[in-house]
Amino acid sequence: MVFKRNNTDACFVAMILIVGIVFTAALIWSVYYLCKVFEQSQTRKNNVTLQNMRWQHQQATLAMRLPAYERLSLFCDRISLVSLLERIDYKDFSVRQFEYALTVTIQQEYAYNSTQFLYLSHNAVEILRILRQSTTEMVQEVAQTLAPTDNAQTLADALLRQAAAHNLVMVEKTKEALHVEVSELLNFK
Repeated sequence: MVFKRNNTDACFVAMILIVGIVFTAALIWSVYYLCKVFEQSQTRKNNVTLQNMRWQHQQATLAMRLPAYERLSLFCDRISLVSLLERIDYKDFSVRQFEYALTVTIQQEYAYNSTQFLYLSHNAVEILRILRQSTTEMVQEVAQTLAPTDNAQTLADALLRQAAAHNLVMVEKTKEALHVEVSELLNFK
């Protein structure tokens, strides 16, 4: 038997193929679109999660850094010449003994607070190092102008007369620099 194909059968098959192709294309496009929307949603969700993690990290870091700045502000006050002269009992010291006691106290204060430097900027650490060094040098320079066997009160009086005002300005400027850094940490202007 011979089958004859007529035009209607061919048109019907072509129509089914076209509908199948269009349906397949629509299905593929829908799957692609849904995957793209899902990916964008996940990306947004991941970005929000990442921002939350950054914010939490900043808050945790801030919670460690602020006490370091507070402690080092106190360090500035503790190594001011006026504070040192009030805290050290120097009645029975000579000038050289008192100079040594002041220098050692400054170094000990600096060493005691040095662990806090981890939480500070390089600039802040450098400013504190300069304050420590200049305070030590002031004590040594004034002490060198006096006789080594003079009474410690002579050195105390000379420090108050010659260096305390300059030292106090340096302490305040150092504390002001620390304040500026804290303000930047907190985004204050």
